[in-house]
Order: sequence, then C-alpha cells, then structure tokens
Amino acid sequence: MSREELGKVLEFILNKASHAELEAIIKAVERRKQDEGRYAALDGLNPAALATKMADYVQSGVEESMEGLRQSLKDYIERIVRQKEPGISEEQLGQMLDACLPDRSKMNNSSVHDSELSSELLAAMVRDFCDYSLGRMPVSKQKELWDYMGDWKNIYWNAFPPSIKAVIKAYLEGRLGEEEFWKAVFSIAGM
Repeated sequence: MSREELGKVLEFILNKASHAELEAIIKAVERRKQDEGRYAALDGLNPAALATKMADYVQSGVEESMEGLRQSLKDYIERIVRQKEPGISEEQLGQMLDACLPDRSKMNNSSVHDSELSSELLAAMVRDFCDYSLGRMPVSKQKELWDYMGDWKNIYWNAFPPSIKAVIKAYLEGRLGEEEFWKAVFSIAGM
C-alpha cells in the first residue's frame, strides 16, 4: 500500500467513519490479529495465500520436469538417429528433432494438444510403456531405456496427458481391446 493510500484510509477512520463503520473496522482488525496468531506457524500466511504459494511452487516444478523430460527425450532421439543414420546433416537432424519435439513456445494454442510431445513421439512412448507393462518389450530395449533415462517408466507416465493415462489404464486392466485402445490413442494424439 502506498503512503497516499494509507493516508486516505487513516483520514477515513479518524475523521469520516460513522460509529457503525468504526465498529466494522474494529472487528476486521480484531479478525486480522486472530488470523495472524492462528497462522503464525505458517509464516503468517493464511490458507488461501499458502495454497497460492504452493500452487506456484508445484507449477514451477512441473515446468522444470517437463523441460528436463523434453531434453532427455531429445538427447535420446538424437543418439538413436545418429546410430541409425551416421551421415545425417545437422540441419536434417534439427528438423527431425523439431518435428518429434516441437518447441511449445513457438506453437499457437490451437496446435498444442494435451501434451507438448509430438503425436508420433507420444504414440511411441505409449507403445513402449504398454509393451513393457505387458512383458512384450525385448530385454535389449528395456536395458537401453533404463541405461539412458533411468526410471523411464515414471518419466513417461508423468509426461502422458490424463486422457492417455486413462486409456492406458483401461487397456492394461483388460477393459479395452487392443484395436479400440490404439484408435483412442491415435485420436487423442491427433493422428
């Protein structure tokens, strides 16, 4: 609050407020003092302020995690492409990486799906996750993912949008057939 605003408030309280208005102000000040005492253990933050602060903290953590995941996936894709196509130019590699992992900040909102992952990459991640969960992933592929990304299953799961998670869960629990599952995945991914 600026000094000018404070001056106006004090002027109102001291010279203009009616008896009823003064009573309301006194009650408000008493309530504020009670709240400060109640929330002293929380550094004086009331629940609403604390929730806002916590939401901001969680959001920043999610953004950092998503950027870390994006960078890990980019490095992983680059390594695989360089192994399979050693003669690829930097320009071609850059275009391929941009197609697989578009920069969300450069996209307009209408082209952003539930996730910042490209449709093709999202489908590949879903395939890997389900193959592993159903025991169909070759050991060599498992080792490659574990060696490169560590706890890749949780990284993938956390990157999936809620709609994809729900479809995967239904599929793995046998509530959705394979054909319906892939139709749903492709539809959600915009393919």
